[in-house]
Amino acid sequence: MGAGAYIAAHDNVFNRSVLREHALYFTTADDVAHLMKTYNEEMRDAFAAANRQKLEQTYNWNLVGRAYLTIFETLLNGGG
Repeated sequence: MGAGAYIAAHDNVFNRSVLREHALYFTTADDVAHLMKTYNEEMRDAFAAANRQKLEQTYNWNLVGRAYLTIFETLLNGGG
């Protein structure tokens, strides 16, 4: 995601939960061959832009760290 690459990911729950509609998915070798034939730079650029935005807004270490800090503070203060 961070490299701005055209992502062809194995079709599984984890990959779909992270990449959503901003990747192409495969389950077989034939699927991979089909993806390679349908590659286009316009789609790659759109996926790359969406994935960069997702990294900045969701998978950002500062945001993740703050979320953990909030959880820890809540638990230390008797919440949860």
